[in-house]
Amino acid sequence: MRVVFFVLVVFMMAGFASAFSVTSLNSDARPLIVRPGDSVGTHFILNSVPSDRGYLRIEAELLEGEEIVEFDSAHLDLPYEEERRFFLRINIPEDQELGTIYNVRMLFRGFPIDEEERGNVGFVTGLAGSFPVVVGEPQASPPGGGAVLFWLVMFGFLVAILFVAVLIAFNVRKKASRKINLREGVI
Repeated sequence: MRVVFFVLVVFMMAGFASAFSVTSLNSDARPLIVRPGDSVGTHFILNSVPSDRGYLRIEAELLEGEEIVEFDSAHLDLPYEEERRFFLRINIPEDQELGTIYNVRMLFRGFPIDEEERGNVGFVTGLAGSFPVVVGEPQASPPGGGAVLFWLVMFGFLVAILFVAVLIAFNVRKKASRKINLREGVI
């Protein structure tokens, strides 16, 4: 009985929570590669949960990568049920050695903008987003690599559809010949 009561209380409180998520286009599996002396713009993607309230004020704090990262503002207003980008610029020094790896890590904290909502339950006080930056020459992807994959998949679907059509035609012909043989008395 206590467990059921606890679960009900948690679900009821979830409607009063202010929550959001943080992600990036880059990750450990897909690091941002920048040449020495280059400056590249990138961003974190912030999403808020569905709600009928106004906005969350997101405060950003740089935890790692201060030697290469700059951004305009540490604040971002995030409407509920929307996605916003937090832009930053990566500046690699001219004399930086190839293969150097920097880690860019930021902490994002969300606060309701309305004073009435400041007392709401906050399950997450802050979310960290991070990605590695590798100093090097960006790898050129093979020309038309995505298009080739698309056409290979389309060709595979076409072959599968033709195979199914042939099987259906074969079964229809077989059933028709069986009906004719039954009429003639031959099995």
